[in-house]
Amino acid sequence: MTATEARTKDTREKIALGGLIVKAGLRYKKRALLLGLLIDAS
Repeated sequence: MTATEARTKDTREKIALGGLIVKAGLRYKKRALLLGLLIDAS
């Protein structure tokens, strides 16, 4: 995998994860809260 392909894959994964935040209704929550929720869930 080339560096460009790796960056493209990484970008697409980040966009997909952002979409999950929106679908969960957490778009306007503080980032620190979201990070805490994700850490607790893991």
